[in-house]
Amino acid sequence: MQFIQYILPAVAAAIAIPAAGVSLEVQPGTLASLITDDMRQTETLTLSGSMDQRDFDALDLLPALRDLDLSGVEIAPYAPKRVKGMMYARYEAATLPPGALLGRHLSALTLPASLQAIGRGALAGNDFSAITIPAAVTSIDDDALYGCTSLESIHIRATVKHMGENVLTGCTALTSAIFEGESLPRGTFSGCTALESVTLSGAVREIGPDAFAACSSLKAITLPASLAAIGDKAFVLSGLETISLPASLKQVGDYAFALCPALSSASFASEATLGRGIFYYDTSLEAVDFNDGESTPEQFPDYLFAGSTRLALPRGLEGAHTIGRYALKDNASATLHLGSTLEHLDDGALEGMTSLVTVDASDLGTSVPSLGKDVFAGIEQPQVTLLVSETEPVEPWHTAEQWKEFKIMRVAGIDTPVAPEEEIQAWFSGMMLQVHASQEIKWLQVNDASGRILVRIAPGDTDTEIDMSGCDARVYIVTATTATSATTFKLTR
Repeated sequence: MQFIQYILPAVAAAIAIPAAGVSLEVQPGTLASLITDDMRQTETLTLSGSMDQRDFDALDLLPALRDLDLSGVEIAPYAPKRVKGMMYARYEAATLPPGALLGRHLSALTLPASLQAIGRGALAGNDFSAITIPAAVTSIDDDALYGCTSLESIHIRATVKHMGENVLTGCTALTSAIFEGESLPRGTFSGCTALESVTLSGAVREIGPDAFAACSSLKAITLPASLAAIGDKAFVLSGLETISLPASLKQVGDYAFALCPALSSASFASEATLGRGIFYYDTSLEAVDFNDGESTPEQFPDYLFAGSTRLALPRGLEGAHTIGRYALKDNASATLHLGSTLEHLDDGALEGMTSLVTVDASDLGTSVPSLGKDVFAGIEQPQVTLLVSETEPVEPWHTAEQWKEFKIMRVAGIDTPVAPEEEIQAWFSGMMLQVHASQEIKWLQVNDASGRILVRIAPGDTDTEIDMSGCDARVYIVTATTATSATTFKLTR
């Protein structure tokens, strides 16, 4: 019995029993000496006084620490002594040193109210669900909160004048953010897969490269009227469903909205310079409106709409001088209208547009655009009608390489069939579209000038009448198919 009385206290002493919580007052460089053996398993620590880089290193002596309160601390400067042949950084006052709390898995953290700067990676790899950035902070360095996978919300105040790259990258539980600065740096929210709500202040002028990359839960964002530039891949692989770009915008970087599987529409209120592949393989994209439909860019950059198979192309690509490499690759439009300013189509520009029925080049007259390599690769050109001007010579098109492979026909005016020898006619009588053929019309399709299908029917008769009063388009492309021919008309109303 006496043995048991002695052995139980010894066993209890050997078991690591966490302290309920420790409060210590420190002076720079003294924390290590204040931590006793019975404190080593504490989970909660409150510090007051003054500390420096050495004291942050001393936290290694507390491996179980989860709750750290630094609200009563002043961070002092520290300059390590030089060792021959080596240089050490100087640690500034009121600055959380680089890597100070990196990977400590803290579930709760209160920062000093006097804190002015957060060093590189200083808070990365922690487990807190919320963090308050003190109002005095003016600088947050690269990777400051990288990989804080439990963080749910963040507020970056306008008082933060410098912000590094990838500050919140990989914060996979982050659902909401408020950013009040002027420039959102590279990779700020990259990989924040739960992010749903972002508020950008009216001061934001730039969204950096990869800023919202792979933010797959981000369905909508309001871009401020102050915004001037969007960087490369800024929203790549995001969950955006629609985007409206403000009139202030001057530059959109390469692949800015590429590979966004839910993006269905986009509108530009400016004449911004466009990078390559902005909407690359956005497979849900159906409509892009440039400048309220008034004009399109002078140059359609490489890969601009490549893989955006559902997109109804802008009317006539009005104002476009060039169509870049693979810019319209795999687009599913049935009709392509080429504007009068078009000068060149680069390599593979229309590759894979296998749904093409009509290419309308009538506005170009005899100005046959130059072509790169394999512009029409994958298209059964002899089955596609190339409409050319009814008043200009056709020979330039018949002799031009690649162009000459199309079925070339003169365009018709109102009430005039494109190919009268086929004995098919189409015209408008008021709001009614009339189609007559000498044989049974097996298929009849009506597109607007952007290629959007308005009507597709199988009349099964020689005469068809369609009420078009519900359509407000000015130009219609009508394709009538009989057992022996297919004829395309361009009608205006």
